[in-house]
Amino acid sequence: MKKLIAGISLLASLPLLADLTLAENGKSAYVIAIPVQPGGYEKRFAEEFRQNFARMTGAELPIRKENEIPAGTPRIAVGKTELAKKNGVFRPDQDPEELIVRTVGRDLILAGGSAAGTGFAVYDFLERQGGCRWYDDQNIVIPRCAAFRIAELNIRRSPAFRFRRIFMLARNWEMKQVTLSLPMKLSYNSTGAPVYGAPSDIHTFYLYCKNWPKDRLYLLAKTPEGRRQALRGQLGPNFCMTHPESLERFKKQLREFIAADRKKCKRLRIPPPWLYNLSRNDGSQYFCRCEKCKAISDKHGESGLMLWFLNQLAEDIAGDYPDILLQTSASSFASAPPKGIKAAPNLVVELAHNTGGNYYSPVENDHSAPFSKHLKEWRDYARTLAVWDYWVFYWDAYPEPYHNVHQIKKDLEFYHKNGVRMLRIESEAADTSSFFQLKYWLGCKLMDDLTQNDRKLIDDFLHGFYGPAAPEMRELLDYIAERQKGQTGVVFTRNRVDPNTRPWIDAEFFRRADDIFRRAEAKCVPGSRELKNVHRERIPVDLALMHKYSKMKPAVSRKELADRYLRNMEEHIRYRKKPSSFPSELMMAKNEAEKFLREEEIDALKEAPPPTAEIGPDWSAIPLKLYNSGLPAKRKLAVFARNRDGLLQLKLTDFADPAGLRNGKRIFQGDDWEIFLAADRKGDYFQLMIGPSGKFEFFYRHRGRMEDCSAKGLKVECSTAGKCWQTEVVIPLNSLPVKKVSAGNIVRGIPGGGIAWSPAFEKSYGVPARFGTLILK
Repeated sequence: MKKLIAGISLLASLPLLADLTLAENGKSAYVIAIPVQPGGYEKRFAEEFRQNFARMTGAELPIRKENEIPAGTPRIAVGKTELAKKNGVFRPDQDPEELIVRTVGRDLILAGGSAAGTGFAVYDFLERQGGCRWYDDQNIVIPRCAAFRIAELNIRRSPAFRFRRIFMLARNWEMKQVTLSLPMKLSYNSTGAPVYGAPSDIHTFYLYCKNWPKDRLYLLAKTPEGRRQALRGQLGPNFCMTHPESLERFKKQLREFIAADRKKCKRLRIPPPWLYNLSRNDGSQYFCRCEKCKAISDKHGESGLMLWFLNQLAEDIAGDYPDILLQTSASSFASAPPKGIKAAPNLVVELAHNTGGNYYSPVENDHSAPFSKHLKEWRDYARTLAVWDYWVFYWDAYPEPYHNVHQIKKDLEFYHKNGVRMLRIESEAADTSSFFQLKYWLGCKLMDDLTQNDRKLIDDFLHGFYGPAAPEMRELLDYIAERQKGQTGVVFTRNRVDPNTRPWIDAEFFRRADDIFRRAEAKCVPGSRELKNVHRERIPVDLALMHKYSKMKPAVSRKELADRYLRNMEEHIRYRKKPSSFPSELMMAKNEAEKFLREEEIDALKEAPPPTAEIGPDWSAIPLKLYNSGLPAKRKLAVFARNRDGLLQLKLTDFADPAGLRNGKRIFQGDDWEIFLAADRKGDYFQLMIGPSGKFEFFYRHRGRMEDCSAKGLKVECSTAGKCWQTEVVIPLNSLPVKKVSAGNIVRGIPGGGIAWSPAFEKSYGVPARFGTLILK
């Protein structure tokens, strides 16, 4: 249930020289007016305004169709009312997300260019005129006032960025993004109307090609060595961009997607999608290298070849669908601007800030990577730019305290100045990232209105979220930012982030942080939501100290530190997460504490040689006894293998209830089995991943890159008979890119921590140095 924080009377914070009194002493003369034929969302927004207004003032406003309201009755008109139309609120070229808040005589108009715009107007009024705050779903401020008065208003404003989304991936949180998308003014999920059309919002080339005839090899991408690459899903090679048949197939498929989307949206009576993604498959390292494709890329660059192809699609639909934009990704090998070719006016180019770059530096001042240079150069080649940004480190060895709060506005201003109008931001690690909710709230507010003062917004959040502990949490926020100055860190790298690259997280840092937390905790009422929020902020600090304990030698004992971490994690889990997830979430927290308390034992395991398995023509067991962290596994598994006639056969059984298995959007994002085979422990390996549905993918990691490969004769069969997940695998060894297999690993991948035959003692399973020895007889 949402927790409403009722503020004291905020008369002083409301306009003093007021023209209109909307409510006083729990009474109001106003009626909420909706159109004679209201849309579903107009009813919803009118009701949400009514409920919040009642919480603020005690006055219960009736909702009436405007033709049922007696003349002379003051009204608060929500949506496309006649009152709004007569006062010039709507116009033909209106931005769908534009909001209008206007007083006309005694009346108040809350409307927008679409359903989303109307919702934004309602919440903008409640926030700016009423002082309401939605920091997150558990921290909502609805101030109470004896009198609600407003001055004359005439506000017409569109969001600073046309598309705004921050990915949270908050595992098992009760909160759903849709509950906050309106007060946060996000494009995504604000009204249920889709923004992106089929088939997906990223890495869509494969989804356009997956049903192409298998015998038309000339449509496949050619490698630099001259071999046509088979399609391998969204994580794999692309297609031949210069063959006329490819273009015609894309044109036909795009129009089919658009037609199907419009038919569905018409049935549901919602606006159709206006953005269609056409972008390279993830993990690909180049486009087609056939003679014609290579000639264009040699002339215009890799991104130029991409534009050459996509411009033809954009031009094909421009006349029939002037409201639709296509979007592509200029990332990785296609990140550099093209030469001598521009994107069509209806083609959006999205750059990804994911390769290189210093997390601790504003983008504009970061000269360690070409991203800012490329972004400025792309302005000359695309009318509209988008950015996929990252506010969290990836593949950290363990969580540590850090943040980018102080540079969020600088980065958004830099993007906006250089033509960026769409933003997608990854800001995950909801349980362990420092100031997670602040980053999310601040980012949303600034993406909506970039003119706001970020320091005032930060103060607003700290006081609303931490209450009496706000000064201490501001001290911690500023202290982390000060210690980060001059540091370097890459947010997205295939190499695990070395914690030693953060030397500023030292004994003095932990001493100062502990002092701040003790003072902050002492100010909060026991059991209060402010204290819970302070405790949550301690989690990444304590996790870092647990992992650096032997080096730091702090005064706190291992047991005391582990107990404190567990208390705060359990409090956080029960405060934030779905009750059904409590057992699994608590188990993961206990595993983390146990790993810390048994550090010496695990270190001894790390020093021991990897295990050895002899696999002959008869079935033999391969034990999976340890979590990847080195702790004893608490899950019952059975793995049997045999090598017969050049076929490596595996029987994999998980005795857990199959009903609890999760299929991820990508196989490795859910429950899976992962098999690694290598000739040695130097780096190259074959990897097979199998999901509960039986879907599987395989790759060849060669010289640090995941490459497409063949495995002719590979078979996978899954079943859930007997209330367990059974998987049988046949791998023809002679067809693999790895010859003379002598090392490998078998892992039962589990969200939050897998179980391995040979633990890697880190988040990744694919660590060749930790592969076990395979003796194939």
